[in-house]
Amino acid sequence: MAIMLNVLLMVIIGGMGTLYGGIVGVAFILITETFLPDLEHLAKQAFPGA
Repeated sequence: MAIMLNVLLMVIIGGMGTLYGGIVGVAFILITETFLPDLEHLAKQAFPGA
């Protein structure tokens, strides 16, 4: 189920018209999954009460 959700998000973000859209969607999802935990850690340090 999680894999299908990722594939669906990649297609929606990149668009279905061209191959390049899918590649952009894949890049966006992978970058987001990679850097989101780091950004969460930085936000917790910047705003400790939040």
